[in-house]
Amino acid sequence: MRVTDRQMVDFANDLHGWSKMVYKFGCNFIHLSDCHDYHARDPFAALPDDERLSIAQYLRQYHQGNASADSTFEEISAYFPKVLEKISANLEHELRGLEHDPDLRTNAQDSHSIEA
Repeated sequence: MRVTDRQMVDFANDLHGWSKMVYKFGCNFIHLSDCHDYHARDPFAALPDDERLSIAQYLRQYHQGNASADSTFEEISAYFPKVLEKISANLEHELRGLEHDPDLRTNAQDSHSIEA
């Protein structure tokens, strides 16, 4: 199934807490993928001011960094491993919660009995 950008934006409007911040962070970072020549020019500096500020705020808030909207791509990239580790840990935590959610188990059992 193909998911459109519009569907992702609509879905993201219902996100809260860390999942909304991760989605927004990812959307801002996706623009960096167009900048493959980062040795020649700084792709972080090429982002709009609000996106650079949002990324810097995220890094300061969740990774105790000193990033700012004026940071370089090299400075920001030093946070990538920490960001990915935090996202991975949060996803694992959420999945464990879903696995132990009695309401989800009841709904899953009900849907299997309907199919049978």
